[in-house]
Amino acid sequence: MKKTLQIHQATAKDHRVIKEILTQTAEWLKSIGSTQWSEVLQGKDNHNTPKAIERGEVYYATLDGKVAGMFILWNQQSNWDKEMWGADNQEWMYLHRVNIMREFAGTSVAHDIVEEAKKIAMERQVKGIRLDCMAEKEYLNAFYKAAGFTFVKEIKNYDTGVEKADFNLYHYLLP
Repeated sequence: MKKTLQIHQATAKDHRVIKEILTQTAEWLKSIGSTQWSEVLQGKDNHNTPKAIERGEVYYATLDGKVAGMFILWNQQSNWDKEMWGADNQEWMYLHRVNIMREFAGTSVAHDIVEEAKKIAMERQVKGIRLDCMAEKEYLNAFYKAAGFTFVKEIKNYDTGVEKADFNLYHYLLP
């Protein structure tokens, strides 16, 4: 019997769960030698997650009652998004922090989460979804392409505040 992924819009009572998901992912990234998301381990929250929760932009997934992952889907651009993409007129949603609990690595959970983000964007009747990912992360780039996102451009030597890195920008146009 196929297990069913459920998406929940996070509320203030879910902040601890969201923090646990982010922390587990940041610890895993550190364990494989990445500095990506290292600010999470220092207690910093570059995405102001509590405010994003208040605005209804944070979602988490459960699979048979177990927390499986999360994502943030901005209704409007953050400063980061404006620097990456330039200003838009709220025609797009911006996907951030797609991550899964390590026990679900190698399953379809990440793909299913992105598909759910597409459904939410479609309900909001926007043009599509935009995202960025580090250019050096071959797996992530392949993942987003396989999920139907189109490469738009590369931003070279972007200063993240932790390091300078190249970022690839992708978008998904809604039908």
